[in-house]
This record gives sequence, structure tokens and C-alpha cells, in this order.
Amino acid sequence: DTLRWVLIAIALIGIAVTIHARLDDWKRGQR
Repeated sequence: DTLRWVLIAIALIGIAVTIHARLDDWKRGQR
């Protein structure tokens, strides 16, 4: 079970980083 939660945490962090990077690029594109 622990390994499963670790994998889920890594996946969520990866998604969060990807979304943050996209938002940052989107904000730069608008300016």
C-alpha cells in the first residue's frame, strides 16, 4: 500500500508541475 501511495504522490506532483509550467508560459504569452 505504501508504494502505491508513493507512486500516486509522484504522479500528482508531476501533474502539478506540468500545469504550473503551462500556466507560466500562458501568462508570458499573453503579455
